[in-house]
Amino acid sequence: MSCNWIQFWLQFLLIAIVWPLAVWLWTKRKVASVNRLEIHLVSHEASINGTQYPGIIITFANKTGSVVYLSNARLRERPRNLAIHPVATRNISDSSCQLRFRPAHTDQNFDRRQIILQTDQDAQCWLPFVGHADDALFTYRPTRWLGVFRISRYFRMTFLAVVGDARCRVSLPY
Repeated sequence: MSCNWIQFWLQFLLIAIVWPLAVWLWTKRKVASVNRLEIHLVSHEASINGTQYPGIIITFANKTGSVVYLSNARLRERPRNLAIHPVATRNISDSSCQLRFRPAHTDQNFDRRQIILQTDQDAQCWLPFVGHADDALFTYRPTRWLGVFRISRYFRMTFLAVVGDARCRVSLPY
């Protein structure tokens, strides 16, 4: 009779604890990319209150074939290899830099926390630097094993992407 109790408790642990925990962890996982959502970096100077600052434009191009909702884009770690200007919006609770969106190829301000992209539309974020970005930033290609271990050379960008009905938390090491 004691063997039946052991089997009962093992089944109980699996059904009541292990399985719900595994499902919860699966829903909280982060992915490194979204299929056919392209991200490009370009050097760009912009002005804040009449002062020119060098920086980079991060362009999100929707090639997924469905509507994409992007929100809460930020650089998670303070990059060691990049000197981000103090005028960049910084969250003091986790020391991350918030990225604000605007529709691509417009003169609008970067003031949107979220943006909706239709198929073949682009959105941009701008990140100001203290000095000009070196060319190695634009030619760098992350190796696959760095992505597996989520090691970033320059920065780690995180954002929420909803593509169609799929909701993805993206953590992109670059």
